[in-house]
Formats: sequence, structure tokens, C-alpha cells
Amino acid sequence: MNDDMNKGSTPPPVLVVDLDGTLIRNDLMLSSGWKLCKKNPLYIFLLYGWLCKGRAWTKNKIAERVHLDWHSLSYNKKFLAWLTEQKRNGRILVMATGSSHLYATTLAKHLNLFDHVLATQKENLIGNCKAAVLTEKYGRGGFDYAGNSRQDIAVWRCARHAIAVNCRPYLANKVRATLYFE
Repeated sequence: MNDDMNKGSTPPPVLVVDLDGTLIRNDLMLSSGWKLCKKNPLYIFLLYGWLCKGRAWTKNKIAERVHLDWHSLSYNKKFLAWLTEQKRNGRILVMATGSSHLYATTLAKHLNLFDHVLATQKENLIGNCKAAVLTEKYGRGGFDYAGNSRQDIAVWRCARHAIAVNCRPYLANKVRATLYFE
């Protein structure tokens, strides 16, 4: 890890961070969906109906029914420490995630680290949708983006710097990541 992005007289742009697979090592939809079905196996049928209405609908319906223990999540501790340092140095941090807005805002409050949260509400905030929202809000090249998956390629293409977190090395190389966290 280097801190070259923070050198210079002008402050660095906003740092946008993905949640699932990046800040935490798992996927909240999968883990909360599993927890919901363990609570009552009949939810499997309800999940099917929700999925017919789309992933955004499903994520929000699960989040309304499953409360998570924020202390028990598998955080990427090395990356979280780096984010804390970025925040301490005055950088604006934004969580932008495909997870439910309910989960994202609650987790952001728990961590007390993020200045803003963008998350799935009516649209599933992933891939091209996330890239469009961030580009509209911060401009092309007006933010740095930390992500972990192929879906993040569209966002990395719009960002000033790509930060690869918890992803396969080939993907980090493909996007020529500025920073790489395992």
C-alpha cells in the first residue's frame, strides 16, 4: 500500500467504497437471505416471488425482515484500517453499494466512517447503474473507487483511480489498480 494519492496541495477526490466483498468479505443479500430461510424455510417461496420483482425489491424485502449483528460481519480489517486513516486525513468517504439502503445506512452509522451513503432502493445500484450515479454526482474522474468484482469494472472506468480490494489478481491487473488490498 502506498499513499501517493494523498500527496500534493489539492485534496484528493471523494473516495467511494463498495460494501459487499470489499469492505466486508461476504455478500449481505446472500447471508441475510440464508438467515431468513433458516428462520422459516417457507420464505424460500416468498424469495422466489420477490426475485420476480427484481433484485432491488428482493434486497429491500429481506432487509426489512432480517436484522444483522454489525459486530459479527467479516470486515476486511486491513482495508478498514486504511479507510480510517484516509478519513483521519480529511478525505470524504462515500459508501456506494448494491446492498439494501436500510443495511447500508445502518452499517455506516455503526462504523461512523462514511460521510454519505448511496445504496439500492428502487434500482439495484451495481455495475453500469452505479457508474452512472457516481459520474452524475462527482463527474468522470472526480472520485476514486474501491471495489472487488467484475461488476465494478464499469465504475473503475469512470473513476480517477481504481482500488482493488479482495479480488483476484487478474482483475486488479485488468483495471490497473492504483492500490491493491488482499
